Amino acid sequence: MKVNQIISSIDKNSGGTATYVQILSKALLKQKINLTVSTLKTKYPLNFSENVELIHCENNRHEILNKNLSFDIFHVNGIWELFVHNMTLLAKSNNTPYVISPHGMLEEWSLNQRKFKKKIAMFLYQKKDLIDAACIHVTAHSEMLSVRKLGFENPIAVIPNGIDVSSFPNVENKKINIKKTLLFLSRIHPKKGIENLIQAWSELDHFEKKNWKIKIIGNGEPKYIQKLKKDIINKNLCEIIKILPPEFCNEKKMAIFRNADVFVLPTFSENFGIVIAEALASYTPVITTKGTPWEDLNKKNCGWWIEIGVEPLKNALKDMLSKDSFMLNKMGKNGRKLVEEKYSIDIIANNTMKMYKWIINQENKPDFIY
Repeated sequence: MKVNQIISSIDKNSGGTATYVQILSKALLKQKINLTVSTLKTKYPLNFSENVELIHCENNRHEILNKNLSFDIFHVNGIWELFVHNMTLLAKSNNTPYVISPHGMLEEWSLNQRKFKKKIAMFLYQKKDLIDAACIHVTAHSEMLSVRKLGFENPIAVIPNGIDVSSFPNVENKKINIKKTLLFLSRIHPKKGIENLIQAWSELDHFEKKNWKIKIIGNGEPKYIQKLKKDIINKNLCEIIKILPPEFCNEKKMAIFRNADVFVLPTFSENFGIVIAEALASYTPVITTKGTPWEDLNKKNCGWWIEIGVEPLKNALKDMLSKDSFMLNKMGKNGRKLVEEKYSIDIIANNTMKMYKWIINQENKPDFIY
């Protein structure tokens, strides 16, 4: 089978979708397929396996046309971008079926950002691209409901994102830190709810939180980061909350996850949140919102899945502060078990292949396609 994964950017700074495509590509190669990743040229691309053919396009589909390549299926990651729209046109012109993974971009919060431009794009091309897709891939049932609410009747595959759990050290007993760390590690962006974190922390009792510090690690717009730093200064939290640059070295990144006592992602909207899976794989319990599909945190006692806002976050932080190292480590072990059983990239790649085979009539319809 020849598969073409489409994504507008695989730059190190472009966020979780690019990282996910990188991880999935490695796992798909185990399925004995010919895999191509088509993307726009970028300054700092992620490293892909040498067995993946990378096509770095300028701004259109000409590179693929010039190479005279043919594929059994296109898998489009993301929407709105003209580059991925052009790829759907290429697929249709060659009678090649394609899958679209919106990666949360059809969720209500996301649709309300730059709303006018998205309405125009939906009218001009995006609605048609979605309607013509052989299948729409989402990462959770909640995302499927959002897609159905918009009126799309395509088959929908519910396959969560995954991580390479084997690359995270399987060492259960974490070091007990006297000074504990609450970690945020993601893109620093207004949708991530960092202001809510700063506000919630400022409202907690000083004595309760005296043995904790917060690390905010990631990249973002300099102007927005300066705004956050000013907020931290105004709340007299400079000694407690530090904003640090991103870490791209996988080993160092894993160590950061592992050395944290709790991970927090107080986001307004996230189609999956791959950093949550990475934290859990590192035996680190997680606090996140119902803007993510991580109900399992409550079900499996490995974190806190809360409503969006300052007050719910403050209550979760209070509960976190009440737990000793033994209790947090127990939650961390539960989290590791969860990702091993449900979010391993090999399981996800296997289901992705089942979706591909069903689309090209090589296999019966899987039970995760609705």
